[in-house]
Amino acid sequence: MASSSRGNHYDDLAEIRGTSIPMFNQHGTALSQEEREAIAKKKGVCVKCGIKTHEVKMFKRIALTTDHVYEGRCIRCNNSSVPHTIMLAWEQKFKPVQTPTPLSANARFRMAGRLAGLSTQVGHGGAGQAQTSERARGPNGLPNRPTTGVNSRAANESTRGYSHSNTLRPRENQLRREAARSTGSSSSGGGSGSTLEVGSSLPQQHTNNSGSQSSLNRPPMIAVGSEVMINEDYTGGGSQEDAWQVMKALRDNKNKPDVLRQKLHRLRNLGHEQAGALHEIKELMGRYRSDPRMMAACSGALWGVTAVSDEKKAEAAECGAISTLIDALKNPTSQGDADFVQWALGALCCLAHGEGNRCAIADAEGIEVILESMERHPNSAGVFEWSCRALHALVFQVLREGLEDDAADAIKNNIVSIDECGAIPVTVSSMKAHASETTAQLWAVKLLWRLLDRGGNEASAARVAEKIVKEGGIGACVKVLKARSTTHLVYEQTAALLYHLLLHVGSDGIEKAGDCMVTTIRKMNDCQKEIILQEVCCNLLSLVAATNRLQFKESEGVKAVVRAMASSVENVALQRAAANVLWSVSYIPAFFDNSYLDDALSGVDAAQREHPDDVELLVAVCGFIANAATNSAASGAALPYKIPLHAFSMAEGDSQLTDQAGRALGNICIQFPKYIKSIIDSKGIEALLQSMDSSSPQVLQGRYTALIAIANYSDDNKKKLIDAGIIDIAKAHIQSCVSIPLTEKALEVISMITCPEKRSPMTLPGDIYQVMMQSMLTQNMSAQTLEQACGAMRNVLVISTPGSPNLDFDGLVDYMTELINTRSNPVDLKREACGVLWAFTVRHTRRSVHELTTMFRAVLGVMGLYKGEDQQYSSALQSTAAGALSSITACIRDTAIPLAPEEVEEIIAVMYMVMEYDLDNIDLLEKFLEAVLNLSFVDEAIVIQCGGIVVVIDAMVEHEQSESMQERGCAILALLSSTENLQVNLCIAETDGIDMIVSALAIFPTNQRIQVDACKALSHLSVDHESRMLIASQGGLILIVNAMNSNQDNVDLLEGACSALLNLSSDAEEQVLADSNVVETVINLMKYHPDAMRLQEKALGVLQNVSMRNAAAKQSIAQAGGINAVTVALKEYMGTPTVLERAFTTMWSLAVLERNQVGIANAGGIGLVVNGMMANISHSKVQKQACGCLCTLSSNSRNKTLIREAGGVDAIVFAMWAHYDSEVLQVEACRALSSLAVNVQTNEVMIATDGEINAIISAMRLFPDSPKLQEHGCVALRNFMLSADNAELIRTNSPELRKLMSHAAARFPEKCSERANQVMAGL
Repeated sequence: MASSSRGNHYDDLAEIRGTSIPMFNQHGTALSQEEREAIAKKKGVCVKCGIKTHEVKMFKRIALTTDHVYEGRCIRCNNSSVPHTIMLAWEQKFKPVQTPTPLSANARFRMAGRLAGLSTQVGHGGAGQAQTSERARGPNGLPNRPTTGVNSRAANESTRGYSHSNTLRPRENQLRREAARSTGSSSSGGGSGSTLEVGSSLPQQHTNNSGSQSSLNRPPMIAVGSEVMINEDYTGGGSQEDAWQVMKALRDNKNKPDVLRQKLHRLRNLGHEQAGALHEIKELMGRYRSDPRMMAACSGALWGVTAVSDEKKAEAAECGAISTLIDALKNPTSQGDADFVQWALGALCCLAHGEGNRCAIADAEGIEVILESMERHPNSAGVFEWSCRALHALVFQVLREGLEDDAADAIKNNIVSIDECGAIPVTVSSMKAHASETTAQLWAVKLLWRLLDRGGNEASAARVAEKIVKEGGIGACVKVLKARSTTHLVYEQTAALLYHLLLHVGSDGIEKAGDCMVTTIRKMNDCQKEIILQEVCCNLLSLVAATNRLQFKESEGVKAVVRAMASSVENVALQRAAANVLWSVSYIPAFFDNSYLDDALSGVDAAQREHPDDVELLVAVCGFIANAATNSAASGAALPYKIPLHAFSMAEGDSQLTDQAGRALGNICIQFPKYIKSIIDSKGIEALLQSMDSSSPQVLQGRYTALIAIANYSDDNKKKLIDAGIIDIAKAHIQSCVSIPLTEKALEVISMITCPEKRSPMTLPGDIYQVMMQSMLTQNMSAQTLEQACGAMRNVLVISTPGSPNLDFDGLVDYMTELINTRSNPVDLKREACGVLWAFTVRHTRRSVHELTTMFRAVLGVMGLYKGEDQQYSSALQSTAAGALSSITACIRDTAIPLAPEEVEEIIAVMYMVMEYDLDNIDLLEKFLEAVLNLSFVDEAIVIQCGGIVVVIDAMVEHEQSESMQERGCAILALLSSTENLQVNLCIAETDGIDMIVSALAIFPTNQRIQVDACKALSHLSVDHESRMLIASQGGLILIVNAMNSNQDNVDLLEGACSALLNLSSDAEEQVLADSNVVETVINLMKYHPDAMRLQEKALGVLQNVSMRNAAAKQSIAQAGGINAVTVALKEYMGTPTVLERAFTTMWSLAVLERNQVGIANAGGIGLVVNGMMANISHSKVQKQACGCLCTLSSNSRNKTLIREAGGVDAIVFAMWAHYDSEVLQVEACRALSSLAVNVQTNEVMIATDGEINAIISAMRLFPDSPKLQEHGCVALRNFMLSADNAELIRTNSPELRKLMSHAAARFPEKCSERANQVMAGL
């Protein structure tokens, strides 16, 4: 049996539309043919069926040769370009054997009587293989009628009924009725048109669309010109003559037309291979060429005889029957007769299936004649049908063994010729005129499909499609689809053609085709079991439904599509088409029938499970899921989130699939965050990142959308993305400059992943900032995109490693300051640029003077511009700019730049405007105070000069309850007051600065920063008496002590507090000191922090001030452990002169109280004093305080001995010699020696040496005008003279002593005369 390859209409369709190449973009819009070809080439597959034809490498494509592919060409889809032997081998191995089913001729070609016979496959032009169906045979085993083949996927058209419009003129109908009445017979049926059968030469009628027909009891009459001819017997006279007898009758009655017609009818119905029949028919056609009725009978006989076998078709061609038939169609006499034309076209259709006949018909101008016939009879549905059948036969190919390449070439040539002869406009015009003629429409559509088949030449196919569209093909198809008489088979093929045409037009054409949307949905509901129709309708709806989504919703289109999916899950083509519809109509959630949303999601889920490896289906399913995820009616439980993950594993470079999968994942992550963990656990991040090498910007944007949603879910996800190298990937996409939208997405993902809640430094690509800046400079970005880029750069700067030498910041400062200084730039862009400088100077503080100066002036300039005078006040810009200013000025603290007073004045002016417009914006004011603090470190004089003190205190007053404001205010005041300039302190006091500092101490006792800076400020401000009184009167002293008790571990705070107490305790009221427990607090802290040197020094000073008040104070210090605290300090800081000075002074004061002298001695204080003197011999103040301390301690008899034993006398003498020029030290040393010389209680005198005596004499000689020194020198010498041994030693210096004593007595008689005279008497 012959097998059909291209006889299947859907094979034709598959060749044109492809199977695995995507048809839609991310919004459900159809791709053009050129776009689909580019996708197929990139994937290395056949554009028609999707089979793998090439191995795609990075830089080349390798043609494959497999069972289905020959040297990179798909054998099935490109058989004309494949060697014949290869094609035959493939067909033998893979092509299924199909038995063609007969296709009815036009309903007008029916038998008038019930003849039977062997049905022959005329339509396929086969070798006359008989069908075995008994229904096709008559009692004589002869053919009822010649038939043509139909698509094997369609049901046998002989079982279908078709409605036709009347092809007869009114006059002809009238004659028919008159003839019927005159013979006493009538037609038993009336229909809408007449049908020409192989058994009759005149039209008969049928009644309905279902295939039931009425036969005429008597042949009707037909008018030829003005003559009415008699009725004919279309059965051939009812005789039982065989073919030989019929042939003999034809030869014997050549001049009897009526007999001839009857015998020709008989011959046609016999369909016997009678020798010489064709020559007789041809001769008769030549004889009666001007008789249309005879020509019609001859054409029918020719048809019947040649339908028997290919040999008869070849014989007809050899005897010239083809040219005779075509000449008859050209004959003006007969070409106007529609019935003859139908019989002639039917015969040509049959002959066209013979070997070589296609070329013969075309060469004889058969194509032009057929089209001319169709144009001449625009109102004849029969002519329209058989013209299309004949033309289709000329281009229809049946693949079978032994088929020569010439046959294929002939078909190709005929396709081109039919196109060039204007078949398209004529056919489309006829389709419009006969929309309800379903059989005619079927063959018209088949013809157009064949014209579209250009053997793989997609450009030619596209041109033909555009021509069909231009001639109104879309409107014609819509008209056919909307006709109620259209059967589902015609609907299938017409809808498929319309779908293909719409792929070649713009939105206007699709809009026109939208008129058939409701009809299509209704047809799907009426023919639910017709799977092919459901598929084609879904394809069509995928394009037209978007033109009126609301109407689609109201027509319950979603319900029809979902039902179609459920009806045949195994049909992948149907599932693809349905998924495409859902994808298209779900783009706008408001126009989607949400009552079927969950069912639709379940449907696509089932389709994907049934066909997990079908890429085209996955694209549509993912597109629909992406749209559904944004629908508020979507149920989280119904969303099949695993499908997009599976799609990524299937992508393999398919840009559209990964795009839609990325969109789906992104939307699911955004709308249903609960799925993110499951997506991550399913290696969703890895799937996305592995597919980031796509060359399609749209695809990459979709993937970035998913990654952004995942990153936004948690900081852990951000870290995973960073660890996976997303920054390098995004940087590469930014650097590629493919498109601005892609750059925006890459910037967005960088910005997202670099702003976790807990930011920590990380290693970044060294050139990332250069890449980002380059994209900003070269990609012609909008202001909004530049803002986004600045935001991303700011975030990347925030997480950069401070001081990293690998990072390249070249040009960053200049570019950002240019954005800020460009007056025309939007305020938001300037704000983002300030943010970049803020992050830059926070993380990378060591900048050059030029960079800092440039940034400082740019930021200050933009703040001044938008402070509410020249431009409208901008709170957002001021906040960011102030942050940048604070970080820039922090860098200036380390790398000073020249500051002009007007610049500081501008900062203060802007700050006052902020307090006017934005007083409650505490964060903003904090940044200003931070900047003022930093500038105070650089040049406090300019800050003070420009009114910095006043503005700071004003801000503190306005926000007295703001902890952060008070913290920064106290820090600034502490720094500015550290100058201890009386005018500065007075300014602070007069502007309520002290009040605010004390208030901050009271309100924020737990803020150590406030407590520290407040104590420091008070320590500086308390240098003058009035300030000390003001501080004490407001409870400052008590608050300081409380701060010390509350923050005992904060040494910095304790030092500042002790420094303040040192000043305040000098003249504070005794009761205040007592009530505040200053002594106990200070001593406890000295014990708690023995290693805090500054704290020890300040604390000793406080004890010194308190102890000097009175004996009670001295006693309280001793009772509180002050003596031990002092001795411990001496031990710990023996080498620290400042601490020793304070300690010796305090001990000196405490030793005034007699009971404390013993306590000091018992604590080892004497030895510590002596050792301290020896360790710090070069420090005169230490020596002076030590001498005074020893002098006071020596008041105790026991202590005298301890001092002498400890070497105290030698220490004093060493001090005197080391600091011979220090009058105060010499005074205290002489006092100490005079006290040590005599022990009144034991009545003993210390034995002196030359050292003591000479030291005293030297001191008196050097300071002759010092009353105290002369006094204590005389006393010391007098005391030493009380010992005879000492007197003897002293006398060795008699001459000088007499002179010195005489001078002292004379110079200071009241203080020195008595003791001087006693010394001189002893001499």
